[in-house]
Amino acid sequence: MTAQRLYRWQQRALDAWRAAGHRGIVEAVTGAGKTRLGLEACRTCLESGRRCVVIVPGLELGYQWQNGLRAAFPEHDIGMLGGESRANPERVHVLVATVNLARSTLLANAMLGGLLIADECHRYGSDVNRLALASGFDWRLGLSATHERLDGLHRTVVEPYFGGVVYRYPYESALDDGVICPFNVALIAVSFSDEEREQYEYLSSKVNKARLALLNIYGLPAEPFGEFIKAVNNLRSRGNKLEAIAAGRYLSVFNRRRSLLAETSAKLDGLAALLPAFGAARRAIVFTQTVAAAQRVRAELVDLGVDAENLHSLMDAEARRDVMRRYREAKLHTIVAPQMLDEGIDVPDADFGVIVAASRQRRQMIQRMGRCLRLKSGTRHARFAILYVQGTGEDPAYGAHEAFLDDIVGPADAVKHFDLYHSGEEICEFLSSGRRAGSTTQPAVTSLDERTVSYE
Repeated sequence: MTAQRLYRWQQRALDAWRAAGHRGIVEAVTGAGKTRLGLEACRTCLESGRRCVVIVPGLELGYQWQNGLRAAFPEHDIGMLGGESRANPERVHVLVATVNLARSTLLANAMLGGLLIADECHRYGSDVNRLALASGFDWRLGLSATHERLDGLHRTVVEPYFGGVVYRYPYESALDDGVICPFNVALIAVSFSDEEREQYEYLSSKVNKARLALLNIYGLPAEPFGEFIKAVNNLRSRGNKLEAIAAGRYLSVFNRRRSLLAETSAKLDGLAALLPAFGAARRAIVFTQTVAAAQRVRAELVDLGVDAENLHSLMDAEARRDVMRRYREAKLHTIVAPQMLDEGIDVPDADFGVIVAASRQRRQMIQRMGRCLRLKSGTRHARFAILYVQGTGEDPAYGAHEAFLDDIVGPADAVKHFDLYHSGEEICEFLSSGRRAGSTTQPAVTSLDERTVSYE
């Protein structure tokens, strides 16, 4: 079958992966086209007479890969191991598997010497998920917006397995090449009520006290934060009674404080101020931290006249597919989701993103922005609004999102701070401006040689 056209960065990444012995991690900003790169790596694998496994963190992303593989390789058997599908690995050329099944199935025995493509490869460093990284795969490709993990397991598990990062493609390069669309970011401060502020300070003191106990009495590592949280969870599940109580006490107050930040009514006021921006958007996505917050935000948007629906893990699969179908067909304007859209799932034509509960993880913030950075019809650019509670751990003035903001300040058309004393029209006007707006930059592509692929 004729190969697809690739962006120049995809060709360079593919060449780097081949030069490294068909092993390595490719980091590319969300929206730049990592799946297309993976398909081309799969083509290389099939042409060599090998077979391929693609592992994914969730079912929706698995279906997306399955559809892409069937379109790219219609003459080959593409199987699925996930949901209600249980393809036999020995009877297919390419198998897409959710990680929960991949780690409990001897895929490498059936695909001995083949290629393992790990989408969102940072997910596979955990004690459980690393079981999917079988040694029987000679070729290995990890894909991620950023493979680093807060617990440091990217250094001890992910990088050694895949062979390190062979290619990086950041925001600046993607924008210069016209691979993603230009964007503006508004950082919007909201304020707790007096009662919420008092509750936040109370919970923060409890969090700090419980953390110090875990550090000083039980010897948990202070940094990185991901390693600390991992140790807390291990202590709660595997420690003795006193250790489990101490770990549970910390997690309880930590989660209560996080919920307070995520569900404060002040952020609903912020959404109301953004109503003109919703009206100017072709389609929008709102990211929350919890299902409860997503439901409250959706109700608020509907009250404001925005056509919005939730998308979260408590919905059944058919309801989730219906929401995405309506969104793709432009029959739904706004999706409100906790974390389901963070990784991998293609979101068509969204040009406005609102982050109601910001993550402390740089990767998650990059992934959320990437949902709106894919190239769009016409010359539209993307717009983002990040709501945060002033004077809390969400506040950039206190160091929140420092690494993420370092990533975007240069590439963005503009990043500006607002509060709710500014009018919604003023914020919307800023979001709609930008030096790159109206640009007609075309993506840099390269044609691959046409190939005829035959298989025994």
